Amino acid sequence: MRVCTTVRPEIVQRLSATEARSAFHERVLDGVRRFLQDQAMVGKTGARDFYEFEKTLHERLMQAEREIVGEVMRASDVDADAIEIEGRVHRRVLRSAQTYMTAAGEVTVERWLYKDRRDPTAHALAALDRKLGIVEGFWTQRAAEQASWVVSQMTPQAAEKLFERVGNMTPSKSSLDRLPKALGDRWEANRESYEDVLREAIVVPDETCSIAVSIDGVLAPVDGAESPTDVRAKARPRGGRARGQPVTARWDARCWRSATSRETSSRPSDSAAGLSRRSSRSRRRYAKTWPTCCRSGPT
Repeated sequence: MRVCTTVRPEIVQRLSATEARSAFHERVLDGVRRFLQDQAMVGKTGARDFYEFEKTLHERLMQAEREIVGEVMRASDVDADAIEIEGRVHRRVLRSAQTYMTAAGEVTVERWLYKDRRDPTAHALAALDRKLGIVEGFWTQRAAEQASWVVSQMTPQAAEKLFERVGNMTPSKSSLDRLPKALGDRWEANRESYEDVLREAIVVPDETCSIAVSIDGVLAPVDGAESPTDVRAKARPRGGRARGQPVTARWDARCWRSATSRETSSRPSDSAAGLSRRSSRSRRRYAKTWPTCCRSGPT
């Protein structure tokens, strides 16, 4: 007796997707396996051979990571006729490719774009960017976190060279220059509320006897400070320029500094009055919460 069964379409679709993922994983891993089989260090003990092996292995692993990250991003895309963004209905308009900077380097992903058709001036938006938290339409969160920290320690030009030497992602100087400015604009739009949240998160140790809020000078990297004489002459020391920054310090009964907290560095355009207001807000918060400790105001 023969029994005929019909497989539901959704089951067929799931099986096909599973098979496709398995084939993708095998293809990515096969590249690494072949390299290890062909380039194994059997009988090779020279320094140059080992250097080339280590370098090439890192490149292959980064290539595999880019392929995996790109595949996950493609699978995370939103495929719907219409979606709601900030309370407004956006309808699907077209599918377009976009290059993103990940922590392993650039990947190109095709994703759907959606637009509010009631507004003729509105731009098409990628739902994928919002879903994954893409920064400025280009950086993944991990890549943006790394890049923003590096450019806070050195100039974008020096950061570009550093990333080239490390061999993971290789953002350009212009991209590294734009990122902190874009993040700064977002921060400045809601600076007071963000800083209030950060102040509330500060924990004052029980042994603290004194809290002081002051404005300290910090050295911020200056782009181009390596070559132009006029810029370098203004930098103190070379490659940095002084900026104001509110600082909170805590001391215990032995007059030992127990902790120091620094708020976000100011921009060159920040006035002394603006820095003083920020310090005053910190002082008022500490005076309200720990009145017996906060005895000194901004200096």
